[in-house]
Amino acid sequence: MNQIFNPASRYILDTNIWLDWFVFAHDADAPIALLKQLVASNTASVWMTQPMWDEWVDVLGRVQFKVEPERQARILAQTRALVNWVDTPSLPFERIRCADKDDQVFIDAALALKVDCLISKDKHLLRLRARAKKQGVTIVTPEQWVQQFDHAMRAEMVEVVHA
Repeated sequence: MNQIFNPASRYILDTNIWLDWFVFAHDADAPIALLKQLVASNTASVWMTQPMWDEWVDVLGRVQFKVEPERQARILAQTRALVNWVDTPSLPFERIRCADKDDQVFIDAALALKVDCLISKDKHLLRLRARAKKQGVTIVTPEQWVQQFDHAMRAEMVEVVHA
C-alpha cells in the first residue's frame, strides 16, 4: 500500500468479509457498511480471481451458515456484479505461504495483483502482515481499515481547510 492511505484503493476481501457483507447482520456504522458505501459509489474496487471465487462458493454453501440454495444463488450473483474479475495471477512474485491452504488464494492474489489492501478477519492471513507489507500489500482487519479511513479523511479535511 502507498504510504498515504487511499480509500479509493483496490481491495481483496477474504470469505469472512464476504460473509459479513451478505450473511451476517451488522450495524449501520459497522466497517462493512462503510466498505459497501465506497464500493457502491465506485470509490473503491474489490478484485476477485477464480480460486477466490471457488473458495467463496464453498464457504457460502457450508451448512453452519444456513444459507438456503436460492439465497446462495442471489448472493453469488450480487458478488459477481460487485467485483472486478481478474485472471488468476501467475507466480512471478515472492510467494508468502499461508498456514491455511484455503486462504493461500487470497494472499497470492493480493501480492500478484499488488492490491492496496487485503481486508481479513482470518488469523492465518493476519499473521502474514509484516511479510506482506514488505511487498507493498497491507493486511488489515475491518476495524483497522476503518481507522485508516477515518485518519485519511481527517487529514484530507485539514488540507482543505488550510488550502
